[in-house]
Amino acid sequence: MKLLWSVVIFLSMSQVVFARDSALTHSQREGRRIFQQKCAVCHVPAWPGATTLGPGLSNQTIQGNESAVRDTITNGLYDQSVLGPGFTMPGWKYTLSSEQIDHVIDYLKTLAQPPQTVASERPER
Repeated sequence: MKLLWSVVIFLSMSQVVFARDSALTHSQREGRRIFQQKCAVCHVPAWPGATTLGPGLSNQTIQGNESAVRDTITNGLYDQSVLGPGFTMPGWKYTLSSEQIDHVIDYLKTLAQPPQTVASERPER
């Protein structure tokens, strides 16, 4: 009986994940993959209550600021009056293509709120 309930719970959870995945475009899924690999380490808490090096990111970050966000991802942010002493954000222009940066921005537009922990987003396989 325990096995049956485990299977039912697993199938119901996977349906939710697949529904959420199918709602994303190819660009948004690719952006999520890049975000998880490159951005989450600084912008998403590793566990509930943990602090991050960078701010939480969501669609509110992008609204009206898309070109500034693109510039920050591309060139980095080294103004410590913005981030605080000892904190900087590296630029990704030598690592990510313009298209990949667009994918990350497309993904951020889908987030109503920043991810709560690294585990709150399903990792890509």
